[in-house]
Amino acid sequence: MKRIASVAIGCAFLGVCVHARTQTPAAAASGVTLRYGWTKGDVLKYRMALHSDTKMTGMPGAEAASFGQTMTQQITLAVDDVDAFGTATLTETVTAIRTEINGPMGRMVFDSASPAPAPTDPMSTAMAKSFSALVGAPVTIVIAADGAVQKVEGASRIMEKIVAGIGSDAAAGPVEQILKSMFSDEALRSMTEQAFTRFAPQPVKVGGTWNGRIELGNQAIGKVAGALSFTLKSVEGTGNAARATIGVAMVLTQTTAPPPGPMNMTLKLGDSRGDGEVLFDLGRGRIVKSAMTTGMTSTVSMTGADGAPVTINNNAKTTVTLELVDR
Repeated sequence: MKRIASVAIGCAFLGVCVHARTQTPAAAASGVTLRYGWTKGDVLKYRMALHSDTKMTGMPGAEAASFGQTMTQQITLAVDDVDAFGTATLTETVTAIRTEINGPMGRMVFDSASPAPAPTDPMSTAMAKSFSALVGAPVTIVIAADGAVQKVEGASRIMEKIVAGIGSDAAAGPVEQILKSMFSDEALRSMTEQAFTRFAPQPVKVGGTWNGRIELGNQAIGKVAGALSFTLKSVEGTGNAARATIGVAMVLTQTTAPPPGPMNMTLKLGDSRGDGEVLFDLGRGRIVKSAMTTGMTSTVSMTGADGAPVTINNNAKTTVTLELVDR
């Protein structure tokens, strides 16, 4: 499942979702071979919920500030084709978004299902236009049976819609460059690789582990490497009632800092770790539910309006859950 990000309001999401077809639980003692199993014509519907709390210290004129965000997305995943090797062509579409942000500047809400009157402040306007561009925009994903993402297309169309919606003033400045780095096909491929775990080449027993790695990056955060560790925690039930639980642990490391932004702003990522679980329906080969909690620290350095250096420390905790609501 694609994890969607709207750079216009500084949102970023990280979740882990896998979809597997394997042997029956009776084979778990000798190991199970996890591979993606897609069926042409299937349409799966998921609900993704995100909650994030961020605390900031060091802001000029304020001792501390807190920001909270809650977002719900409805996601449709259609299987367009599957070749003889199990490589699938998927179309992923976000059909609805509701988000609420609370911070020192007040409360902002966007709901694609019940659009409110046009907002008047620039921040809310940018948020509404950005999320409106995401809803209904199809993205094509080509993924191998082992989870290797071969191609992602459609990001540039989303970026063009966002830039057009925000307006020429934003498009002519730094916002356009950030959007291009965030909504390029390569950037979207990186986000997709977070969602579709690459499986171990060999069978895995209960208690067995395997590792993965992801590469992220854009002009806002620089380049970030993610080291992932997976553990097959349990296989329970039989037939269509068979379920497997996979534990996930993650460590994020900033390998290259982003280029300086306005007011010589730079960002350094600190201690960033996550853990979670994925629950599988082994009989149907589909994810039932996944949850991932990530803690991230970062430091923003910049030059203040008076020319003095400013250092802002951020501490964020984000929880993302994904649940199958229709199959």
